[in-house]
Amino acid sequence: TLSSREHDNRGLCVVKNGNYLADMNEVLNIHHNKNGQLVGEIDGKKISLTGYELVSLQLWGYYPTFFPILEEQFKAFLKKHGNKLNSEYMIPSVVGTAIRDNLCSVKIYKTKSKWFGMTYPKDKEIVKKEIQNLIKQGIYPEKL
Repeated sequence: TLSSREHDNRGLCVVKNGNYLADMNEVLNIHHNKNGQLVGEIDGKKISLTGYELVSLQLWGYYPTFFPILEEQFKAFLKKHGNKLNSEYMIPSVVGTAIRDNLCSVKIYKTKSKWFGMTYPKDKEIVKKEIQNLIKQGIYPEKL
């Protein structure tokens, strides 16, 4: 689930009972180092990865009761990082904190579908081609 960019961030999932999230942490700066090893950082600490970890690709469905949790943590985030232009409110970290604090439970739905995403303008052409391929294969309708 890595892009062709130099590095990526992913929500690293820990699973319990087969389909519930036990914990999640945002792994930053995932990349292959000069030795070819897959590495990243959690809270500023370097970690090694195998490439087979279960990660979140940010497709979430929330019950309305979760929005006050998001809002409370967002206020705390703004107090701590609100003046930093590059700060990012990372949903995997928020969800992980809520799970650790027993404020919610999260059911996981796994997929074997190929990932492709659009974060940067240069990703647009890749995404367009992938969607066209899915339409040609009959997976997506021509008009969504």
